[in-house]
Amino acid sequence: MKNRIISLIVALSTCFTMHSQSVSFGFDGSSLANIPFNVATTEANISSLLTEINRADRTRSSLNLSSINMEDNAKAKLHRFWANMHFSCDDSSIKQKCMQDAQGYQVRNINVTLHPLDDTYHGRKNKTIVISFNRSGRITGVRTALDSHDYASVMGEGGRVVEDERQRLEILKFVEDFRNYYNDKDTSSLRKIFSEDALIITGSVIKMQTRGEVKAQTNKIIYKQTDRETYLKNLQGIFNRNRFVDVAFDEITVKRNGASGKERFFGVTLKQKWHTDHYSDEGYVFLLWEFRDNGEPPIIHVRAWQPDKYADGKPMKQDDILDMNDFKIP
Repeated sequence: MKNRIISLIVALSTCFTMHSQSVSFGFDGSSLANIPFNVATTEANISSLLTEINRADRTRSSLNLSSINMEDNAKAKLHRFWANMHFSCDDSSIKQKCMQDAQGYQVRNINVTLHPLDDTYHGRKNKTIVISFNRSGRITGVRTALDSHDYASVMGEGGRVVEDERQRLEILKFVEDFRNYYNDKDTSSLRKIFSEDALIITGSVIKMQTRGEVKAQTNKIIYKQTDRETYLKNLQGIFNRNRFVDVAFDEITVKRNGASGKERFFGVTLKQKWHTDHYSDEGYVFLLWEFRDNGEPPIIHVRAWQPDKYADGKPMKQDDILDMNDFKIP
């Protein structure tokens, strides 16, 4: 009798665990007008992915993506992220809008909880993810999303800069992908989105003693330039020395070049928070990127970083923050 009770408890426990890890995803029907992919098949595919993520997280095991209709590159990126950080889907039943961007489709606002593999991660653990897929319903990427106010900034105020909602979604996707390349320590993807002659700029602030009858200290910003390959080599060294790289963006502004024939160039300014196992800083990142006509992701021509404060601790003045006006587009 005792053994039967124990067996019953084990069976109930197993049943509960299996149920708790299952995720059912569905599209909001109001967002499915003129959709070319098989809706039911795509819903089942996303459900299977989220369920597998929960299973692997619960068992602290590797992801098994062999049965998921997902691009190989997307699988590799998710495996790379999983090697440093596990996560689980918070909801067993999800219904979200299908959103069309410039290259395909995406669903947003899927709540997840990060589960670090050790105590070196100190970032926020409650996040949302975005799942992208193409016109055949195949998953093309999984990424952590920007915070809701940054999403609203790009999609709302960004409408004054970019009228096409699909292109605004593509800008949002590009910013999220860009950030995740650092979090995933993915130098290969970063190399692809930087142009071969990309200009990489790092700014630092020093105090200078002025000469004259009245002595005073002033702040001077010193800029150093490097090329793509040198930057990526140095970055790979940082990746190798740290288990975690946690990059967060805030205060996002988007500007479009207004000159005739140069409308495909955009300037994006981001407040960046950088955390690794042993180092943290905050600063402003400016990106000058170009949308391409061949359907490929935008390409970055300039990446500039500078601290958010002067040497005396005062916040950086807006006039001293690099933006599109500081660079000439040929």
